[in-house]
Amino acid sequence: MTAVTPDLAVPARGGDAGRVLLLLLGALAVFVGAVILTAGSAMLWIDRTQRDDTGYVNTSTEQFVTRSYALTTDPLDIHLGDGRSWFVDEDVLGSVRLRAESADPDVGIFVGIARTSDLERYLADVELDRVSHLDVDPLRPTYGRQAGGAPPTAPGEQRFWAASTVGAGEQTLTWEAESGNWTVVAMNADGSRAVDVRVQAGAQLGLLDWLGAAFAGVGALVFVGGIALVLVGARRP
Repeated sequence: MTAVTPDLAVPARGGDAGRVLLLLLGALAVFVGAVILTAGSAMLWIDRTQRDDTGYVNTSTEQFVTRSYALTTDPLDIHLGDGRSWFVDEDVLGSVRLRAESADPDVGIFVGIARTSDLERYLADVELDRVSHLDVDPLRPTYGRQAGGAPPTAPGEQRFWAASTVGAGEQTLTWEAESGNWTVVAMNADGSRAVDVRVQAGAQLGLLDWLGAAFAGVGALVFVGGIALVLVGARRP
C-alpha cells in the first residue's frame, strides 16, 4: 500500500496583504462615513429645531460689553455666485437678520453693516473693541482693543451703511447678503462710551434641509460600505 501524504496549504503573502488593505480601507471609510453622516444629521436637526416661523435659523441671544465706544466684528468676506453655482448663490444664504437691544433701557442702540473700508475710515481714530471667535459653540468671544477717542459724529449720521437700525428697545436689522468685505458694528445711538448690548443673529439658509438629507444619505452609504470592507478583510482565507 502506498502512503499518501496530504499537501499542506501555505497562505500566500499576497492574500494577507490584500486583507490588511481591505481592513485599512474599510476603517477609513467607516470613519469618513460617520463624519459625513454626523454633519448631515446636524444640518437636519438645525433645520427642524432652530428655524423660526419666518424661516430664519437663529443663534442664541448673547451679551457683549465694552467700556469703549464701539463693538465690531472681524471682517466678513462674502462671495456669492451668479446663479450658476448654487452652493454660493444668494438664494442659499438668503437674508441676514440681527436683533439687538441695549442692556440699559434708557440707552438707544445702533447696529449697522457696512463695507469694511468705509467703516474703518469712520472708526480710524475711535477707541473700540473688535470681537472675534464668534463661530464657536459655546461662545467664548475675545476682544481686541483699538486705542483712540470718541467718534466724530453719531453713527446714525453716516450715509455709508448697507443696512442699519437705531433706537431704544429691541431693534431689528435685515440685510440681503451681497458679495464684498463687510463688518458689523454696535454702538450707542449717541456715540457715547460703554456699549452693553444683547444680540441674536439669524439667517435664511436655503436648501439646508436638502443638504442635510444629501450628506446623511452619502454618509450612510460610505459608512455601510466601510463596514462591508472590514467584514471581507476580516474573513479567514
